Amino acid sequence: MGVKRIAILGSTGSIGQSALAVVAAHPDRLRVVGLAAGENAELLGSQIARYGPVIAAMATGAAIDRLRQSGACAHVEVAETGRDGLIAVASHPDVDLVLCASSGTEALEAVLAAIEHGKTIALANKEVLVMAGAIVTQAAARHGVAPRTLSFTGAMQTLEAFQPLLEFGAAQDAASRLRLYHDLLDAIATHRVGDRPDRYEPRVKKRRRNHYGWLTKPRAEMKRRMAKGITKN
Repeated sequence: MGVKRIAILGSTGSIGQSALAVVAAHPDRLRVVGLAAGENAELLGSQIARYGPVIAAMATGAAIDRLRQSGACAHVEVAETGRDGLIAVASHPDVDLVLCASSGTEALEAVLAAIEHGKTIALANKEVLVMAGAIVTQAAARHGVAPRTLSFTGAMQTLEAFQPLLEFGAAQDAASRLRLYHDLLDAIATHRVGDRPDRYEPRVKKRRRNHYGWLTKPRAEMKRRMAKGITKN
């Protein structure tokens, strides 16, 4: 398995920091190429020093000035600010996968740029799809970037099923724990939500098979009446 080169949009947020912790745990499989952050120049500077990205970006010029003053930019390309900076990080030629962990909708153009450059997209927020789901999914289909959606319910069921093994594996050696971890990931990946390439948001209103009247009495009373076989309101 080759090394996956990633860019993280929103690296100083909670999701971005968690992603970097995963990178630190798997240096033979993951490498950070690009980092983009908001205003936290101090934290981004420490991330640059530790993970050695090729390119970095921040939200404002003032934040970049603070980053430069910290001396963290000596061996990294500093992109433009705001959305242009996000686009530069997401579309960098050395990037294989773009993790969109930034809050809000600022990263929409960066996600579209990454799709156009054939990057794998990992969305960690819903704002992009809520605002422009049709645009993103159509762009993905146009450029051959297949969406991969894992079932949250399936993942939780797998974690529950693996719980006894995880408790037992905690006492095993590092190699055994790593094998168990990979088996867990493989099991979670089998729970896929089927892709529907012909469906674009906004979704059509669902049609009910039967018509249900308005609730005209307190819920508790209606439950009692239903239990007695009385169906009229």
